[in-house]
Amino acid sequence: RRPLVITGDGQSTLREIIARTKTDLWAQDRRVQLQESDPRFLKKLRHSPYTLDDVLVDGDSYQVYDAANASLGGQVVDILDSCHEHWLQLAGRMAQEMGLRFCGIDLLCQDITRADAAYCVIEINASPGMANYATLGEKALARVRQLYIDMFRVPIR
Repeated sequence: RRPLVITGDGQSTLREIIARTKTDLWAQDRRVQLQESDPRFLKKLRHSPYTLDDVLVDGDSYQVYDAANASLGGQVVDILDSCHEHWLQLAGRMAQEMGLRFCGIDLLCQDITRADAAYCVIEINASPGMANYATLGEKALARVRQLYIDMFRVPIR
């Protein structure tokens, strides 16, 4: 995932762009928690050159949160096709060691295409949501459908 980044249009304030972004994400069934009262949001804003009422220059971008959590609007990025086999095997071993048949593993990796890259396991989630990933397109949706069939023996329409 990547942290949520908004882009200016030269007319809208930060507040307006964030509200519009939240509406757009909700329309995609992404129940994000973008709140102006969030201390993480306020801290990041205080350390930026902007206020909520500033107009973001056309094409300029602003990273809303440091975290890339899906609940904070983090963008899901499909790296499966470029992921080195080492990381897939490592994830499988971690899941097995945890006694989990299905899980989400948040891995921060310097270069996912290299087996020798520096990495850190952030968390292992025994009940990951797949909806955000499935919104990436037909290929991701097909993977999620197949995953549900393989793991749970439940066909998804």
